[in-house]
Amino acid sequence: PDKEYTAGELLRFRSTYRKTHAALARERVAVLCDSNLHLALALLALDGFAASILLLPSEQDDASLLELYHRGNCTQLLADRPLGEIFHLPASTLLGVPDKRDCSEETRPSLDTLWIIPTSGTTGTPKLVAHRLADLTQKTKTNKSKGKAVHWGLLYSLQRFAGLQVYLQAFLGGSQLLLPDLNKPFERSLEFLKATSCNALSATPTLWRKCLMVPGFPELPLKWITLGGEIADQQILTALRNAFPNAKITHVYASTEAGVGFSVKDGREGFPIKYVREGCDGVKLRVDGEGRLWIRKENASQVYLGSETLQNDEGWMDTGDLVEQSPDQTRYLFLGRANGCINVGGSKVYPEKVEKRIRAVPGVRFVKVSGRKSPFMGQLVEAGILLEDNACEEDVKHAITEMCAQTLERHERPALIKILQQIDTTPTGKLNR
Repeated sequence: PDKEYTAGELLRFRSTYRKTHAALARERVAVLCDSNLHLALALLALDGFAASILLLPSEQDDASLLELYHRGNCTQLLADRPLGEIFHLPASTLLGVPDKRDCSEETRPSLDTLWIIPTSGTTGTPKLVAHRLADLTQKTKTNKSKGKAVHWGLLYSLQRFAGLQVYLQAFLGGSQLLLPDLNKPFERSLEFLKATSCNALSATPTLWRKCLMVPGFPELPLKWITLGGEIADQQILTALRNAFPNAKITHVYASTEAGVGFSVKDGREGFPIKYVREGCDGVKLRVDGEGRLWIRKENASQVYLGSETLQNDEGWMDTGDLVEQSPDQTRYLFLGRANGCINVGGSKVYPEKVEKRIRAVPGVRFVKVSGRKSPFMGQLVEAGILLEDNACEEDVKHAITEMCAQTLERHERPALIKILQQIDTTPTGKLNR
């Protein structure tokens, strides 16, 4: 919002930074940046210069950050804020005094830098997935004559896989990259994107729902809309089509572990069943007897750091997502994460399925379904509701109860319905369950 950089200025920054920070050459560098701008500059300087880059998630506590630092076998730490006393490590801050040593050709290497990205799991210390840049940019469009007209907005943190995809597409596609201050209120970010003529935006379905709640958001001149990270149901796809009738809408299936998998562009939820028979975007898919989706990519280079493996012996990766065939047997529809089920008396409940039903109730602006511990049933289904303006709380609760009684099994129906005042999202833009 307060600075602007041309490509030439960025290249000069990279050259100068490498000369003044020669100590980082060929090192395994952990990067901790609260600012997307600082991280964008650091990645530009370090790729091809450092042996590896570990992106530390800034929301983790110091002990977890230190554990990730050691698990990433790092030798240098680059940060844009002071760190706790626990970090007795080499550090060269972005805003501090640079290393004055001269940088000879020998210490300005062009390396195939390893990009190490933490998974976005909600519990425990994240796993570390190592990618090569070639894998991260496998689906990146690099037609710069077309890219000049694209203004990419970034609503994700650059510490995460989804944010990196936007960053790399903008840089390698010759486009503008718009970095709102994500520490400011969400509405301020959207005002900035509007003021800078953002016409390409990627977000999770949860973030898209938040965007559509903000007055004036459909005034953005969006031509390219991307969804990912969560299930994109028909309701959000239709809402985006109605708000932006001339935009190209793409649902991307991707994750930190799998990288960019496949995409769906027909405006319908799920994906065509022919993808399993024929593959899609160079990716093969299969669904096992439990409904788990597996994918296999040619020349996949990403690996877990540690003893775990991403793929089985045949190269297939378990995505952890569950799917089922649509009633007309033309598509597979996503049910939810295999590890995200609510256990009600031994019966599985998929939060996303219950949310989909409740979102259809008039007066419901937003819904979050989660499990609440129960001494008798293990868990109970709880639904948090954000109401539309002027909606009557009691009428909406009654309508939800009626809808669920008609469309859900008894164990799937919410035992508790509470009213929310705001939507809580994770650093990856997903619904915070």
